[in-house]
Amino acid sequence: MDARFRSLSLNKETYVVSDLSESKAKALRKLKTKIWSNHVQGSMWGISLADEGDQADISISGSKAFGMLLKSLDWRRNLGVDEILTENLDFDELEDIADYVHGFDREGRPVYYSFFGVFQDEETFAKYLGNDYKKEKYIRWRIQILERCISLLHFQPRGINSAVHVIDLEDMPTEKLSTTSKQMKSIISDYYPELFAREIFINSVENIPLQYGGLSQVRDIANGPPKSTYEFTIPAREVTNFEMGVFEAGANVKWDILVLGWDLEFGVQFIASTNEESYTIIEYVHMIEAIEGPMHNNFTCVEAGKIVFSFNNRHSSEKKVVAYPFEARRSRRALANQGT
Repeated sequence: MDARFRSLSLNKETYVVSDLSESKAKALRKLKTKIWSNHVQGSMWGISLADEGDQADISISGSKAFGMLLKSLDWRRNLGVDEILTENLDFDELEDIADYVHGFDREGRPVYYSFFGVFQDEETFAKYLGNDYKKEKYIRWRIQILERCISLLHFQPRGINSAVHVIDLEDMPTEKLSTTSKQMKSIISDYYPELFAREIFINSVENIPLQYGGLSQVRDIANGPPKSTYEFTIPAREVTNFEMGVFEAGANVKWDILVLGWDLEFGVQFIASTNEESYTIIEYVHMIEAIEGPMHNNFTCVEAGKIVFSFNNRHSSEKKVVAYPFEARRSRRALANQGT
């Protein structure tokens, strides 16, 4: 077994204090001490800040988290977010069309959908985003959808504590929505950090070079419609193993992957479904410099199993965003065997 790769943990976050890494546990203790010593009152999503329950997850320093918490409490209080679910904001026509929550992914996380093509219609844009007042109301409506999504979370140890965001950029009037899009992105980043375990961008090939520094290989990967581009975050000072997916025997998987800022160790391996001790190193763990662009690779699965990315970001104090489009197809040999 190759210690440079297989020694890395594949465990997912459980939100249980006893399962936290030493650095996260220390940051959590510091955060709790600051909350109690400063007599911070209030609650978020029905959870009292004075609760000493055995559940947590924190990827940043205790001091920084405390500052973010106070900022979030002020923002929610000033905006009246706790009462927003009961408000009628007159966006019924956009329900189930523009932003909505529907269904769950295979791990039980609620899925929040955002579609922007509806605003390509001039009349619709003018009705909902035609002036500053309407834009602020639209932002409030999107916050309402976010809170609706959060109401489906458990906030319990080993429970469902994050969601998935699917973002469809087809026919999006980018220039018209630039201001509200930036504002909403800032709100999610500042007041809903790590709410989404995964963000999935679809119909976004044209935007990838601008957003992620050039994942143009996605066009070479697929001789067909644009493939989904997925996004997730690597915490600071952590080793993260991310499962790209489980694939059937004979599948040929091709992918591009880009970490904004890289400057970390990266590797890829295939783990068989029948026996997790049976593995194949696709890329040995190696250092990727900050100036590197996207990495391209492919792998044909000789048996059913999963492909796992490994990121060693232990030496960085900054979390990093990963973007990757991928495609899985049955190999010609597998298709031929299937037909015999």
